[in-house]
Amino acid sequence: MTEKKPFSNTPAGELYGRIKRFQERLLASNIQAALVVQKADLYYFSGTTQDAHLLIPAEGEPLLMARKNFERAMEDSELKEIVRIKSFKDIAANVLGRFNGSGRIGMEFDVLPVNNYNRYKKILEPLEIVDVSGLIRETRMIKTPYEIERLREAANFSMEMFAEVPKIL
Repeated sequence: MTEKKPFSNTPAGELYGRIKRFQERLLASNIQAALVVQKADLYYFSGTTQDAHLLIPAEGEPLLMARKNFERAMEDSELKEIVRIKSFKDIAANVLGRFNGSGRIGMEFDVLPVNNYNRYKKILEPLEIVDVSGLIRETRMIKTPYEIERLREAANFSMEMFAEVPKIL
């Protein structure tokens, strides 16, 4: 791992709060972990949109596995465990290394193409892959004060921008 820079788009406390709320849903659903791959969900839970996979166990520390721009993932994310991966085999090794040969792992079926699902199913055998799309949506639907403030800032920025349009025209 390389040394992190002090800047982060999303503070560590916010990321870990989101992860904790999601982990509670995983535990309640008897799902041992989730493998997050979709960019919006990846950003929500890790603070980066790099080419990466995020393993969120039902209990314990999440693992961000970054491919193309590992250094940027380190800059963007405040997660504690970030590793470089080169292939799907590395993903499988990191995921399967946390299980005792069986279990249920969740993925985002609402956005996961069938070809990709089949590929994950093959590399993650003998794990059962289940849908966690609803659990992620439930987690994301309730906004924290941090998120509400970011939404206010975005709305104010948009209002300022549209106020300039008549001047340009």
